[in-house]
Amino acid sequence: MYQQPSGADMRVGLRGESVNQAKADWAREI
Repeated sequence: MYQQPSGADMRVGLRGESVNQAKADWAREI
């Protein structure tokens, strides 16, 4: 399921892999 990115996510999303890594790191913190 795809969620519309927020403004900040859209800017970071231009880096693709970077945003994916950031989300992976965030998930590990939880």
